[in-house]
Amino acid sequence: MPTGIYDRKKAKLNKGLFKKGHRINKGVEKSEEHRKNLSIALKGRKSWAKGKHFSKEHRHNISISCIGRPSAFRGKHHSRISKEKLRQSHLGKKTSEETRKKLSLIHTGFRHSEKSKLMMSINQLGDKGHYWKGGKTNHSDGYIYINSPFHPHKGKDNYIFEHRLVMEKIIGRYLTKSEVVHHINGIKIDNRKENLMLCKNNIEHRKLHKKINHSFP
Repeated sequence: MPTGIYDRKKAKLNKGLFKKGHRINKGVEKSEEHRKNLSIALKGRKSWAKGKHFSKEHRHNISISCIGRPSAFRGKHHSRISKEKLRQSHLGKKTSEETRKKLSLIHTGFRHSEKSKLMMSINQLGDKGHYWKGGKTNHSDGYIYINSPFHPHKGKDNYIFEHRLVMEKIIGRYLTKSEVVHHINGIKIDNRKENLMLCKNNIEHRKLHKKINHSFP
């Protein structure tokens, strides 16, 4: 063998460097320029796994090897350009009947454990939920609701009337279930301190409304 092609001394030094599961680029952060160059270089190339089918045993081994490893995409987000590219690539595409059948067979008979259900519900609480709007919402009855999961008089959905919370801050205690907060100007969303009046019960609140109605011809 000609000299200079294969250095045996270097080979001895590098012995044991490439072990099973070793990642040469682990912890190395690539620059934006380097990433762009990689994407340009790989553009048009077919995926090495395209058209290949792994055996059940091989899939099982892959799943075992990935246990405990954090996802490569964890904590990362697609850019707007990337999202648009993904959207464009899926336009006009429809899932075949064969794929639909396969998906339905995968999920038939599958049930989440009670622990799994609890973890999913915890992960969707408050600002973690998909439909989170800052914890403030306008209800169909015209009042404003505030998310208060630790309030003793919270509803099933952890929400409570904003005007009741404002009144509780004014008087320095929790309101009883019988107590009613009245809006002086009649505007339900106007929850200023000056516009709120506390009534002992619903009877007192109705009497107050009758007086207001009689005062106007």
